[in-house]
Amino acid sequence: LTAGVAFDASTWEVWPSLASGACLVVPPDAARAEPAQLLQWMAREAITTCFMPTPLAEAVLREEWPRPMALRALLTGGDALHHGPPASVPASLFNHYGPTESTVVATFTPVPPATRDDG
Repeated sequence: LTAGVAFDASTWEVWPSLASGACLVVPPDAARAEPAQLLQWMAREAITTCFMPTPLAEAVLREEWPRPMALRALLTGGDALHHGPPASVPASLFNHYGPTESTVVATFTPVPPATRDDG
């Protein structure tokens, strides 16, 4: 759970995890505040799926990722996504959109690795 519980998108992390019998793991505030620490924590906890608000996801994507990393899917949304993931990121990135007024997720798309520097 990296999104604050007041952010409607936190439901993407809470309910699918609990409804499918998975664990919901909440990072310590210190890890959530520092992208490199968050990645290290995610690797130690063997996190497989995670939603991050777009600014946090973009910061995490700029970091060097630890190996091994169990993360299979990084979901993001809430703001415009400016860059695709570097080819070195071992997880799939999915960008979500859904106006709060109607639904949390109206649409999503996988984001391929960036092939250029211009996003």
